[in-house]
Amino acid sequence: MHNPMFADNDLKKYFAGTEMKRILLFILILAIQLFPQLKELEVKPTENRGGIPIFRDHPDKAGIIFYTQFDDLKFYSSYGIVEIKGDPAGGKYVVIIEAVPRQTIEVRAPGFKTEMIRLESLQPRDVFYYEVLPKKQEGIEGIPELGVTINATPTDAKIFIDGESVVNLKTKKIKVGSHRLRIEREGFATSDELVEVGQG
Repeated sequence: MHNPMFADNDLKKYFAGTEMKRILLFILILAIQLFPQLKELEVKPTENRGGIPIFRDHPDKAGIIFYTQFDDLKFYSSYGIVEIKGDPAGGKYVVIIEAVPRQTIEVRAPGFKTEMIRLESLQPRDVFYYEVLPKKQEGIEGIPELGVTINATPTDAKIFIDGESVVNLKTKKIKVGSHRLRIEREGFATSDELVEVGQG
């Protein structure tokens, strides 16, 4: 039964407003989050770059000397670190460890993924030399790439970066710079915008 207090035009405005809210809600909920992934460290064996006396106080231990430009490295061991002598200004860290059959050493730097080195058959007074530096992340044309994760709600929305289909919440490597991001789902307004991906 028709309510005389609610004219046809009022009903049309009400339902049009509801549909507009649905479209706006989708755009608001469709929060696009770009998560730059942690950069990678490169930890590689190197040569001794000068005599460093490390066994004066620890003759029954082994040692690792890390040469690096990082001034905030952290080290963790699976068995035990006896002492860390940091000399960031001199570009090196001396890590004294237990001389046990196996050691796994974690090397950490803020903003980077943890790297691990495994040492076997350690003997007292063994010394290992490593260089720690940021791993170069270059694309095929020399443009840096970043791992990017897109989080779209609703999760079944179709996502395209530069016209290429991307899976929601799955990390994809893309080059630093501007990219066309399009997100669409039936019944909702399509989001089509230019996004900037930069190194954080």
